[in-house]
Amino acid sequence: MELERQRNEAKEKERKKERELRQKNWMQKRRKMAQTDRLAAQRLDFEKDKLKTESKLRKEEIDVKEKAQNDEMKLIRRYDDALAQVISMQPDEITDLPAYFRSVEEQFLKTECSIQMSCTFNLQVFVYKSTYSLQSFGA
Repeated sequence: MELERQRNEAKEKERKKERELRQKNWMQKRRKMAQTDRLAAQRLDFEKDKLKTESKLRKEEIDVKEKAQNDEMKLIRRYDDALAQVISMQPDEITDLPAYFRSVEEQFLKTECSIQMSCTFNLQVFVYKSTYSLQSFGA
């Protein structure tokens, strides 16, 4: 009877240890699954952020390109308008082409001279103002 009771107690202890071991294993698996889920959620968050950043970057690049293109187009239009005011339409007759190109060349030469004269005048004014300001300081 005593022996049987000791066997029962030993079996009970063994079952208790097995139960604790199963519970420990179950808790470890549960923690591992929770950690895996957290890592997967973090990866998803990183992917979302990456996609948002990439799309934002692409959008900004497109905006910059559009602005640059619009600026270039405005500049080209402005040059076109300026040339249209100075240069006459190209003639349809082949015999009139040499005279047309001579007049275009003359226009460019006149423009180049006026630009050079304007630059020279601006430089002279700058030098005059600079020397005047140095004289006022007693240099």
